[in-house]
Amino acid sequence: MAGAPAVHGRTGAIGGRAPGPSGVSARTVGGGKITAAQVCPRYGLHSTCAVGIGSSVRLPTLSRSTDERLLWSRDIRFVHRLAVRVPTARQLELDSGSCLIAPATDLTDEVTAEVAGAAHGADYGLVNVDSRLPIVDRYVVALASAVQLSGLADRIGMAQSTQAIQTKTLDYFFSLKSNHQVHFQPIVELASGRLYEFECLFRPVMPMLPQSVSTIIAAAIGTDRSVELDTFIVRLILARAAQISAAWTEPAIHLAINFTPASLLDPRFEPSSFAEIVREAGLTPEQITLECTEQQAVSDVVPLKRQVKELRSLGFGFAIDDAGA
Repeated sequence: MAGAPAVHGRTGAIGGRAPGPSGVSARTVGGGKITAAQVCPRYGLHSTCAVGIGSSVRLPTLSRSTDERLLWSRDIRFVHRLAVRVPTARQLELDSGSCLIAPATDLTDEVTAEVAGAAHGADYGLVNVDSRLPIVDRYVVALASAVQLSGLADRIGMAQSTQAIQTKTLDYFFSLKSNHQVHFQPIVELASGRLYEFECLFRPVMPMLPQSVSTIIAAAIGTDRSVELDTFIVRLILARAAQISAAWTEPAIHLAINFTPASLLDPRFEPSSFAEIVREAGLTPEQITLECTEQQAVSDVVPLKRQVKELRSLGFGFAIDDAGA
């Protein structure tokens, strides 16, 4: 609009499930706990959260496949005015500010900017709602991102730290178990072309927040969650490998699986217990080569050597991944 005041809104896409600025996080909004999931009569569905202490706010989920957007602003009057312009929207008044949820075709950048300009340049954050996240999480994630995007967190010194971002990335990663892929890369003998084994290459699939496996590993190491990550990945690999092994007509399939040194030394990967996990997947230790990855330094190799010796005595193979890297 010509002559309209400067509009300080920001728009973007979200993809994560983790703390935003203080007071608006993946599990708290305005200091209150997310508590229940109930039906929202207006939209015919499923998600309700309690926002703030003692207050209840319904977060709608459309019954059909409809892209949605969420807006947050401290300027409640601006949000009221925008709700009038977007009759399909649902307004939620929080302990701090207000938010609007509506179909993406209705809650557009142009309409929002026009109303914000008429409201003397109201600050706001406008994001897409990630429909691939669990219903009970998607609106809370969007709300945290909208607050962050509005610039409020930067202005009051609550921008996310590197560790907070890594935590957010990992939480989103773990919520997408069925999305991730395992690629089985054949390792062959050059002289004969004979298949030696498959290296299991884990590939994270994170809609709206693409990440390489190296980034996920770095985030896990940076937040002391490398064993949790390895446990998650190994169980997923074994489940996928069991499906392939059942249909394999060649001699028994052999697999190489990456581990961080921390996991190899963790009680959850105690050799006999890990051997039992492998057998539960329909495989044997003789079919598994453990590849120790290079991302972590080992200050004392004696315990690691002891662990490797016991693993080998049970039939596991052992290798150093990217030796010299």
